[in-house]
Amino acid sequence: MFPALWMLYHRLWLHAVAAILLQGIALELMRQPGFSAAGAAILLAVHLLAALEGRHALSQRLIDRGWKMENLVSAHDLATAEEIHFSEIEQEPQRDIHSKDWDISANNTNSSRSGPNFGLPGYDGGR
Repeated sequence: MFPALWMLYHRLWLHAVAAILLQGIALELMRQPGFSAAGAAILLAVHLLAALEGRHALSQRLIDRGWKMENLVSAHDLATAEEIHFSEIEQEPQRDIHSKDWDISANNTNSSRSGPNFGLPGYDGGR
């Protein structure tokens, strides 16, 4: 019942009704002989879906109500994040990390095993 209660608390009404119905069906299936595994799987799926997609549904609800995402700030705590956001200091963009050796030949240079390698780069002890 915790996913449904969380959704009700955050006013995700339709999501909460769907979660309650699915949890009720799962609990009823768990009571029937031979269907307990299916009921447990549905219950686990509802919990996982709520855990993985709940915050996205909440943010989408706020965006639909007119909220805008202005900035994304990475900080260790809320006070530091607010200080960075409201100071309007331009953050340095993160540089892309590139590998130094992207020019790996597609030929198989491994002498211990011959044969086709399906066009994949050979593994010569490096990346």
